[in-house]
Amino acid sequence: STTEQPAHIHMGSCPTPGEVKYPLTNVKNGMSETVIDATLEKLKTQGPLAINVHKSAAESNVYVACGDVMLP
Repeated sequence: STTEQPAHIHMGSCPTPGEVKYPLTNVKNGMSETVIDATLEKLKTQGPLAINVHKSAAESNVYVACGDVMLP
C-alpha cells in the first residue's frame, strides 16, 4: 500500500501506549527513517517507551503495529 502511516515514539508500553514523545517520519511502502534529537542515555531515562504505527492519518485511532523499545 502507498498510504502513508503515521508513526511515533510514545510514552508507556504496548498495547496501550500513552502520549507521543517523538514524532517519526510516516511509514511509506513499509519503510520509515527518522533521526530523533535524543541520545541513547536520554532515551534510557525516559522509558518505558513504545513505537506505534497507525493505519492512516484518517484512521489514527487504529494501530497496525506496536512495539516496546528495549534499550541495552
